[in-house]
Amino acid sequence: MNYGTNTGRKWIAAAVGALAMVGGTAANADINIGIRIGEPPRPRPVIIEERRVIVEEWTVGPHKSLYDADLRLRLAQRDEFRASEALEAARNREGEIAVALDDQERLIGGLRREIDEREGAWAAARAK
Repeated sequence: MNYGTNTGRKWIAAAVGALAMVGGTAANADINIGIRIGEPPRPRPVIIEERRVIVEEWTVGPHKSLYDADLRLRLAQRDEFRASEALEAARNREGEIAVALDDQERLIGGLRREIDEREGAWAAARAK
């Protein structure tokens, strides 16, 4: 490309104008690009919310709402799984209590028979 021609100068002017627009936009939007080789990645901010730890990702753009919805779905599935485990534990405890209640009712029935027999024996001894 010959930079001395009118067409070459137009290309250079267009490139400089594009860089100026991008630079102006970047300065206004506070966009920063940094390349750090050999340094550890910067830590992600952590938000603690209602006994949950949510790691704030650096996702922006149209995929952010998708990732947020996916996170909400996974948290809801986790809560549902924990609730189903608690329900199963409660049902197991209900079964244990029902077995203990049956044992107590059987014991009470045996004691009532014994009381009836002793009252009958006492009434027979008193009648003699």
